[in-house]
Amino acid sequence: MTDNADPGSRERAGRWARLASAAIDMVALYWLLRGSEAILLGLGIYVPFEATYLIALVTGTMLLLGATGTTPGRWLCGIAVRTQSGGTVGIGRRMLREFVAKPLAVAPLLAYFYVRIVFREAHPWLRWPGRVLLVLGVAFLVIHIAMGLHDRIAGTMVVRAPQRRWRLAAIALGLSLPVLLIGGWAASNMLYYLDVRTVVPDVLPAVRFAGRDTTLVTDVATIGSARDGEFVAWLDSNAMPPAEFAIAKCRQYPLVLFGEGHGNHEILSFVAEALPRLYSEAGVHCLGMESINAEDNEALDQLMAGETFDEALAVDIYRNQSWRGWGGRGYVDILQAAWQINRDRGHTEPPFRVVGLDEPVDMPSMALAGGGGDRAAASFVERLRFGRVARDLPRLLLRDVTMARQAARQMLERGERGIVLVGANHASIGALAPYLGVHGEPRMGFILASTYPGDVYQINLTSHGLGKLGELLGRVMEQRGNAPVGFEVRDSPFDLLRASDGSAFRGSPAAAFGDLAAAYVFLTRNASITPWVIGFVTPEMYVRYRPLYESKHGGMFEAEFGRPLGGPADIDSLLSRAGR
Repeated sequence: MTDNADPGSRERAGRWARLASAAIDMVALYWLLRGSEAILLGLGIYVPFEATYLIALVTGTMLLLGATGTTPGRWLCGIAVRTQSGGTVGIGRRMLREFVAKPLAVAPLLAYFYVRIVFREAHPWLRWPGRVLLVLGVAFLVIHIAMGLHDRIAGTMVVRAPQRRWRLAAIALGLSLPVLLIGGWAASNMLYYLDVRTVVPDVLPAVRFAGRDTTLVTDVATIGSARDGEFVAWLDSNAMPPAEFAIAKCRQYPLVLFGEGHGNHEILSFVAEALPRLYSEAGVHCLGMESINAEDNEALDQLMAGETFDEALAVDIYRNQSWRGWGGRGYVDILQAAWQINRDRGHTEPPFRVVGLDEPVDMPSMALAGGGGDRAAASFVERLRFGRVARDLPRLLLRDVTMARQAARQMLERGERGIVLVGANHASIGALAPYLGVHGEPRMGFILASTYPGDVYQINLTSHGLGKLGELLGRVMEQRGNAPVGFEVRDSPFDLLRASDGSAFRGSPAAAFGDLAAAYVFLTRNASITPWVIGFVTPEMYVRYRPLYESKHGGMFEAEFGRPLGGPADIDSLLSRAGR
């Protein structure tokens, strides 16, 4: 590939040809590197794709301009890069154009993402400057491209090469690529939105604590242990054993949300042990799980109908979940308990189903890019994953809506009594989210309770995020001999308690325990981690998601074993010890 433009040519190339050539180069390089990445991952070599792509785009363009005077996209579109006088571009100008002038176009946007991702939580005062930086960044990028500032800075220009018969077709292709890619992405997400959005009512009701006088709420820090006796006496008269309490609520409500603390051994064991009784005594015929993607529901049906329990299939189903981290033995035990129900049921009794609720998105990239509440420590190179996060952003933002839609479709719309095992933050039926106050996007429980009033109930199985209120609960339970119990929080002495140091209450000074949890089940004061499934993280998974595993487990592993994390067997060693 060489360019035959006259060295002295100064006929400037049109804007459409320049845009088309850039699109061809960028898309062609993207798929070339994606193919190379797949090969390298197969060989056990991790490549930070975004950083590699940016370096290859800039360096490759510079080298091709030096060697041939053009790039594949420019050659197809019949254009080339020359100096302002029409001469060949030397190495100094090429480096200035590709390594300095072009990156300058996106520098303000990169600065915005860096501020937004890295510093916003630590420095809330950067919020508005960050937004200003975003607007300026977009404006500067548009101006840079429109005026060709990189050519002005480097003293270069893009000229027309001799006519080629395919030139117009190449330009049409180049201009079509971004339209097809962006349009396909937008259409897919719009159809997805229109589907899942049907579960959200046009007007959401107010959260339970909206307009509440804050003097009605008691911060546990102000009462210490003074009322412990009152709480103990109330529990003695009103609390029930956990399984009996859950069965009673599942008889009363078609759908009960169990808010879990992920990976808690006692919670998972309770659910696995309660399933047969929930089926036989409360008529529960379906279990929805956050820890499984909805796309694996066919595999779940196969698992539930098997003559023997296929543990390998069960583990593969959990491996496919978006976080790639649901390797706790307790989750497999739940699937086995559900399978056993189908083995033991009579021929006339309906089958027990398990369904996944989540949508397949790239959660590791979201955490590494610094988004959401699960952000992971990562290098700036890995923070560049915000490109992948942007691709998945609509579905990430609709995650609670997605799970609510799946729960409604799989249980409520079928007239099938069911339960859902989901993180406690998603389960609240009285608040948008434990930390969002009276504003923000609604979480799964609130959506379902708003759309199906009177049909949805919530039982929290964890005290995570309750601060000193969690300490009060533990103290009261200890005075009762730590006997496991379930009880209604609303309209109880616990209803209007809060703890200002608890992350679950930070959204509003009026939010209280009964807003976050309609009911609560206490299982133990000394919660433990469920044992780890040895071999859950495969070599291929480890290579593909290595930055996340290193961020989440690398420090713990090095502290425990005195060396860096080196592979999936090391994760097994670390997490199997944590689950003992």
